[in-house]
Amino acid sequence: MGTEGLLGSLRKLLFLPLSIGVGAYVEYQILVKYPEGNPDHWDLAAGHLDQIRLRVEKSRDEMNLAVVQTIRHNSGLAIDAFGRYWTKIYSYLSQVCEYCARLAQACRDYAQMLRATQHALLVLAVENAVALAWAIAWAWTGPAVATPISEWLIQRMYRKAQGELLVGLLERSTLQIFLELLGEKAVSYTVGATIYTVGDFALADGVKMSFGDSPGSAGDTLTGMDKEFNAALVFWAAWDGVWETTRLGPMTKAFPATAWGNELAEVFSWTVGSTGWTVAGNMQDGKHGSDVWPTGAQWLGKLAIISGQRSKSSN
Repeated sequence: MGTEGLLGSLRKLLFLPLSIGVGAYVEYQILVKYPEGNPDHWDLAAGHLDQIRLRVEKSRDEMNLAVVQTIRHNSGLAIDAFGRYWTKIYSYLSQVCEYCARLAQACRDYAQMLRATQHALLVLAVENAVALAWAIAWAWTGPAVATPISEWLIQRMYRKAQGELLVGLLERSTLQIFLELLGEKAVSYTVGATIYTVGDFALADGVKMSFGDSPGSAGDTLTGMDKEFNAALVFWAAWDGVWETTRLGPMTKAFPATAWGNELAEVFSWTVGSTGWTVAGNMQDGKHGSDVWPTGAQWLGKLAIISGQRSKSSN
């Protein structure tokens, strides 16, 4: 095994367990809220209460029919007293029936709430796990998918510019420099943000549909995709800007290169970009002040993502 292979193995040995462990804890933070109880048992209890109510109603009505017949065909003080007593008993039995009906409905409502909460938390946990996996996999997916598409678009832009201007003037013209420095980055940011956003929402909708849920309206989906796309642009712009800064002059001393590459600079750049993603998303949701910054749970998610991505061997 060469040096590169050894370093790659060490990266996986160090970062993959950290990513899996933190990711598992993030999932635990969701599932720990999973309410205990079996909704089917509550539905069964409601069914038993309904049976009790029906039996009491049947007995009450049968006895009431007999009492009515007795009072109708007989008279006297004892019969009058018995009639008044039965009226109280009938009222009490009716209250028992009403109480059983309300209790049965309460059991059904609780079963429905319990079932919906358990289902929602389970879907959320799976969605979160898939989203983390997609974010981690971007270290491999981005170069494999987004980079070739970006390069193809950049070449088309460059050839179009060559066709519009004289080749001699274009060799080192301002337009060429713009295409190389700004155009390439703009295309890369846009392509990357688009592919990531579409993939993220497609996976989330796939999870929902696999659990029998609706992915939501097209309008809500497009609004959510627009917000994530904008946040992704902020992420890549901030990440790339900080990364380029760490390679300038005295900044190279603060972020020294190692056998694995400029590890500290890459992690720092990614963290700044990821923070910008969250802040941009929160601001689009109307949050202000300290509410725009990542929460503790979000920081843990970021740690899981960056650890998983860093397990990829440097090229």
